[in-house]
Amino acid sequence: MILGVDLGTSGLKCVITNLNEKIVCSTSTKLNINQFDGNCFEQNPDDWIVALETCLHNLKLENIDFSNIEAISFSAQMLGCIIIDEHDKPIRPAILWNDGRSYLESQYLENNFTKELLPSGCRPNPGLLLPKLLWIKNNEPNNFKKIKKILLPKDYLKLFLTGSFSTDPSDASGTMLFDLIRKDWNQNLIDELEIDRDWLPDVHPSDKDIGKIRQTLINKWDFNKKIKIINGAGDNAAAALGSGVFKDGEMLITLGTSGVMIMAMDDFNPMIQHNYLTHAHAFENKFILESVVLGVTNIIDWYCSVFNTTIDEFAELTQHENYSLIKKYPIFMPYLSGIRTPHEYPNIEGSIFGLNLNTNKKNIAWAIIEGISFIFKECQDILINNNYCFPKEIVLIGGGAKNTQWAKILSSLLNVQILVPENQDYVASIGAIRLAMNNLTMSKYKPIFPESNVIGVDLPLREILLERFDRYMEHQKLLFNLKNC
Repeated sequence: MILGVDLGTSGLKCVITNLNEKIVCSTSTKLNINQFDGNCFEQNPDDWIVALETCLHNLKLENIDFSNIEAISFSAQMLGCIIIDEHDKPIRPAILWNDGRSYLESQYLENNFTKELLPSGCRPNPGLLLPKLLWIKNNEPNNFKKIKKILLPKDYLKLFLTGSFSTDPSDASGTMLFDLIRKDWNQNLIDELEIDRDWLPDVHPSDKDIGKIRQTLINKWDFNKKIKIINGAGDNAAAALGSGVFKDGEMLITLGTSGVMIMAMDDFNPMIQHNYLTHAHAFENKFILESVVLGVTNIIDWYCSVFNTTIDEFAELTQHENYSLIKKYPIFMPYLSGIRTPHEYPNIEGSIFGLNLNTNKKNIAWAIIEGISFIFKECQDILINNNYCFPKEIVLIGGGAKNTQWAKILSSLLNVQILVPENQDYVASIGAIRLAMNNLTMSKYKPIFPESNVIGVDLPLREILLERFDRYMEHQKLLFNLKNC
């Protein structure tokens, strides 16, 4: 058996499969997020350890024999900055991927290190690790002086299990300190910024066995002493692997806490000017191009709080049979957590245009999923205008993928077939498990891909959506002018 650990923003999930990827057991537990000052987001890394051990306890209650687990592998939220002291403990809470406080540090990097940053494949933005690290240096100098190591979220879980420091290329490429061309830390940039090279963990392939599990944990959980701890990958790379997106030009959209459009690439071909991120794939010598939507299911959570409704009721409210009704619905600008792609405005706020006395919560529910979809449409247009070949089908996963109306909107708006895998709840975990399988079989493993539900383009809906997209772009321009963006 293999244990896949998926550390998300809102929870941690553990999935156990057999060697044919059949799920034997799964469990999950929720995580709290500390949000403050508008766009600051943090978590206590030790809460991740508590969550992991909670899930292990739950698996024990299901009579799982841990001695039969051959490997543990990882997928996790990317870009989080964890600084570690000489006792291997976090110095402060982790600053998460969606944090926006390091805007000035991002501007400083862009104004002074444009050439040195080119091999990172990313334009500086507050979501990436390096601006966060500089923010700590500028605002918490005492904490900065205590740093022994810098880790990313999944790597802290591995530190707990093995006592060793390591990361993989997919996570390393979210730091801005990793040279994606040379596949090593960017020593020139590190020297320019006076960062200690010893702070950075060793980088190994995503499917590498990185160390032995601590004896205390073998004794506590009855693990086999020969169990392998696999390096793992960032969640977007793992989800792409788990959903079968690895050939050049294949695409995945995730609708989770954030939304991400992920394109697999054979070559390093970044598009920095519109805040697209280029990362290493979980596959060696492949890359992924990402556009990030900062708010997706968290906007739905906000809606449910405001209207005192449930997520299931929200999904039901979005269902429509008569699309002509939506022509008069308000236009929603879904920037409640700022914008990252294709515009870098972390402090901008959302808006609703076109409210009237007939507007109700059904209208706004539609406007929310439509507005989020419009950002993906913007990203599609930019890719096409920059000579990227846009695919004819896209895999869709995440909590939002359960909403068939949302899938229909994306299919019609982007003019593609949408494929929703039957195991879409587990694709990141399955991606991590496939890395373990690759290690155990010495790269001879051939993944098994599940059936998918196929959703096609609705032409009348597409016509209406394109008209409303034009209105969305007009309102966006007005909003940006109003906010002096």
